[in-house]
Amino acid sequence: GSAFICPEYRYLMKGIEKADSFNFNPHKWLLVNFDCSAMWLKEPRWIVDAFNVDPLYLKHDQQGSAP
Repeated sequence: GSAFICPEYRYLMKGIEKADSFNFNPHKWLLVNFDCSAMWLKEPRWIVDAFNVDPLYLKHDQQGSAP
């Protein structure tokens, strides 16, 4: 992923527009001093929906009644 910054490796990105997501780790090659991961998503809604939790056991009669 990080190597794609270099012009000589950009040919490896051919067809990337067909991917739904792309993830790489800048902390490995780009000298980022902390763990870092970059992710591009074609449809960010998919990941929001995947991590959205609305469990029935947390619903109760008093829900939303606080002023």
